[in-house]
Amino acid sequence: MEGFLLGQRDEITRLEGEISTLTHDAGDDPEGLRAQILQLRTERNDFERHTVSTREDLLYTEADLDRLHREAAHSSDEIGDMQEHVRVFEHENNDARSESTTALASYDRNSSSLTNPQPDRGGSPLGGMTRLVQAHQDHVLADFALTRATLPHVTSDRDRALRQLAQTTEDRDRALVDRDWALQLRNQAAP
Repeated sequence: MEGFLLGQRDEITRLEGEISTLTHDAGDDPEGLRAQILQLRTERNDFERHTVSTREDLLYTEADLDRLHREAAHSSDEIGDMQEHVRVFEHENNDARSESTTALASYDRNSSSLTNPQPDRGGSPLGGMTRLVQAHQDHVLADFALTRATLPHVTSDRDRALRQLAQTTEDRDRALVDRDWALQLRNQAAP
């Protein structure tokens, strides 16, 4: 921006120099020189108005650029948060699947032992050991049901976090495109 302002000042100084030179030369052809002086003053005034307009455009572009930088930084932070949520949900999902597999294996073992009961010391196949296995099997089935009920919720949370991550990434990419556009405008405004 400083280079742009220096260029503008140089042009104004040049025009003022021409006006001064023409004013001194006014003795030879006063009407022609006055017309040239008025023309140069008009050009200078037009140039100054254009310069003010260009400065305002440049300030707006720089403000937009700053805003876009802030949005890009904020989007990057949101992406990091979303990625962490996805990692947590995937970990919970893996834990739920592992618990489900463990519960199912335990259920299968207990079910197998119930179908082939071993008689206890008293000779009865329906003794205390069977009741203990049945209680353990009920507990395993309850854990398994809870794990199965939790798994869709965890998977849904993970999927929602992935969608939010994709949207945030898209928003960040859009902000970066806008920033690049603002930089191009700024570079075009500054000769």
